Amino acid sequence: MVRIPTPLILSITPVIAMAALTACGGGGGPSPGRGVEVPEIEEPIPDEPKVQPAPGTFDSHTLSEVAPPGSYANRQHDRIRVMVQDEPLDFTQPEFEGRIAIDGASFGIFFQFDFELREAFTENCRPERKCQVYRVKSGGDWDRLQAFVRTVIQTHGQPSDNNWYLYDEDRYGWVRLPVHDVDNYYHGTLMGQVITRVAPDAAIVPVALVFKGGIIRGTPDGQEITLDDDEPKLFEILADGQGGMPLDQLDMRLAHNWREFYTLADIINSSFGGAGGMEPFDLAFRAKHFADLRAARQWLPQRWRAYTQADVPESERVIRVRPTTNARLTLGLDGRGLEMLEIVNFPELRGHTIGATTGLPPGNVEIGTPCGELPDDWDAARHGRHYCLAAPERSTSHATAYISATLANMMAASRGQVGSLEIVRRLMNTADQTGKFSDSLLYGAGLVDPQAALQAVGRTVTGTSGGEAPVHRTRLNLPSAYGDAARRLSGIEIASFDAWNYPFWLGAGQLIAPSDVPVDPIPRFHEGDAPKMCSPFRLHAAHFNCFQASEQVAGLVSRDGAGASFRLGDGLAVSAVTQGARRLDGKAKGAFSWGSGATLAAFHLEKESLIEGSWRAISRMTVAADLPGGIGRSRQSMFDAGPALISSWTLGIAHDRGRSRTALTLSQPPRAESGTARLTYPVGRTRAGQRLYGSRTFSLVPSRRTLTASVTHQRMLGAGEFLVSFQRSENPGHTDAAPSYGAGVAWRLHY
Repeated sequence: MVRIPTPLILSITPVIAMAALTACGGGGGPSPGRGVEVPEIEEPIPDEPKVQPAPGTFDSHTLSEVAPPGSYANRQHDRIRVMVQDEPLDFTQPEFEGRIAIDGASFGIFFQFDFELREAFTENCRPERKCQVYRVKSGGDWDRLQAFVRTVIQTHGQPSDNNWYLYDEDRYGWVRLPVHDVDNYYHGTLMGQVITRVAPDAAIVPVALVFKGGIIRGTPDGQEITLDDDEPKLFEILADGQGGMPLDQLDMRLAHNWREFYTLADIINSSFGGAGGMEPFDLAFRAKHFADLRAARQWLPQRWRAYTQADVPESERVIRVRPTTNARLTLGLDGRGLEMLEIVNFPELRGHTIGATTGLPPGNVEIGTPCGELPDDWDAARHGRHYCLAAPERSTSHATAYISATLANMMAASRGQVGSLEIVRRLMNTADQTGKFSDSLLYGAGLVDPQAALQAVGRTVTGTSGGEAPVHRTRLNLPSAYGDAARRLSGIEIASFDAWNYPFWLGAGQLIAPSDVPVDPIPRFHEGDAPKMCSPFRLHAAHFNCFQASEQVAGLVSRDGAGASFRLGDGLAVSAVTQGARRLDGKAKGAFSWGSGATLAAFHLEKESLIEGSWRAISRMTVAADLPGGIGRSRQSMFDAGPALISSWTLGIAHDRGRSRTALTLSQPPRAESGTARLTYPVGRTRAGQRLYGSRTFSLVPSRRTLTASVTHQRMLGAGEFLVSFQRSENPGHTDAAPSYGAGVAWRLHY
């Protein structure tokens, strides 16, 4: 049997492991993350000596007896997926319930391609212990074999003891199903628990990396392959082990496997680390390791591009988090772990591959290997201030899981609107560099600070292009005539951006609300036959001051507008005003504005007609055209309202007796009867560096109509005039709300 040198095995292990995990022997079959259907298999396979396990008691099953896949753990497509690339994970633990992305997992932990060693896989199947055995035919397809394993687990749950097996007649032999009481579940399960603790909403994709035997197959017997000038021959032998295919086909196949592998997760937590033992820290070994990687880059260029995600946009690359290894005592303060040296030596891995070391000492010894200094060609503006940072965990493996979970939280908070390169850079740039964590030789960017990474840096701004403003200064109060129109925006979330262009979201209701116009508690006195030139605008534009020049003309003036009212005849008047910063009684500031202002033109009718004796009919009506455009300067705004027709009216009867008056009225305050508006807002996404915007067109017409019934009594009292009123309003604010009640008392002195 050929012995391939350890350096090469370690350098190619990701290739072989992923070939096994995704498409080993399958010839490009479907990957685990693609919804593989479990194929039907034949009836129970007859027992034959060459495939029968060691003697024992068996309950034999076939997958034809297994029910269709259940819902033990359904993949959550709206969750960030973190792959735990480690020892097998015991997802029978309660914290993993419903958290496992089972369709992307790889569960088999023991593979053996030499059937003569089958006894090693069935040593637990002694007469006193039963074994569960599922007999299958994979057809040599690894994806199909994993689909069988998932079917068993989805149907029966994860085994509770360590004697559940799946036996493949065709190629792979015995596969032990994941079980929680096997010793080598300890590390992977701990990593999964760290991730669930830090990122409670993330989904976990378990991928077991514990293989026993038969990883590299098909090499010629009786040869010793060493890493020298015969590198092409070495890779040809590797190709031969994959079915005798030419090297370029092997390259394409391995590249395909890597691309499929990256589809399984958003973040790959490789907390298992590098090679076992202390070999990786030998200087000669390191030299051979990187020579092997360079050889792989030369002889398997497509695989290398797939592995480094060179053909994937930086914003869409899967983030890989790797430990620095727990070997400070071996390497010293000037040393670096193998994984960190890969990032230093291969720029293709930067930005989306980061390292983790521990920031907490177990006892009095800090075992985490230093992150080390930055390489000379490091691009801090592009990748952040380092490629490695510390986490407050007791080992580098735990730190890796902690950082992976923090990245998952950041991805979830950014709602997929921020690219992976930007997320990694933000994590590095927000790391805590105070105290002992300020030493970049040891802790790289510093101690990871999840709170800082998830909070805004500097002030946040929102608005459209050319019309941005700080969020704390951005508010819109819609005119009260629009009633509950703001509720139609309740489902919209408006993005804002911090100083690093990172998005945050606010509900539209936090920025947009109806105008808060207080109701005057003092009732109005009836003025008899006094001129009424100022009355048309008292409700529609209360902020205008009215100066009556004559019985026919009145001037209307405010801080940002002007207009006039003209009397046309008995009880008839027309008015018009233009303004620069308002719309009716609404207010806008910051990223909201009324653009060039607004113009209001109104027709008003007010009459009291004698019915009989001392009884009179009261009728007041105003119809106004609320038009965009006034005397203001145009500016971009997130809100744009078109023309609207506004109405208000009062009907009632009054009884006069001497100098006293009692009136019963029914009225409607100003209300939009037509009109639409558009909200344009940033959604948080960018394209080619430019922010993208969403829009919502909605009606300004309220869903209800406010009707107010009131009773007033006015009479002379002492040296002045006394007035008392009672009222009840249905649908206050032109919205579906409980009735409101009010009362008022007034007295004015006559002199």
